[in-house]
Amino acid sequence: QGAYGEGVDEAGTLTWIGGRARYLYVMEKDAKSPGVAPNLDMPAGVVWRFDVAPTEKQGLESGSVTYGTTPAGATQRFPAEGSPAALVSGREYYLYVLQDVAFPATRCIFTKR
Repeated sequence: QGAYGEGVDEAGTLTWIGGRARYLYVMEKDAKSPGVAPNLDMPAGVVWRFDVAPTEKQGLESGSVTYGTTPAGATQRFPAEGSPAALVSGREYYLYVLQDVAFPATRCIFTKR
């Protein structure tokens, strides 16, 4: 887990601080932070990403997402098909959560337990 408990726990639950999520990335530790669409929002090193549909009034709450399970009202953007790669216990990853475009909620490095 990250410094404030952010990350993915043993059960696969994602936790973050800073508000509801409309865009969520789990990336390799050394990946660059995502930028603006259409060509900078998928940096190298993305392991899993989903976006909450604009028709959803609010984003998702921390603790309501399980790694690899795309929530209702969201669209998995990476991988394009299938499940994301399993996270390796003891390995560090980068969690990047945005409340909306250009409004980050959490940017942290966490260790998968």
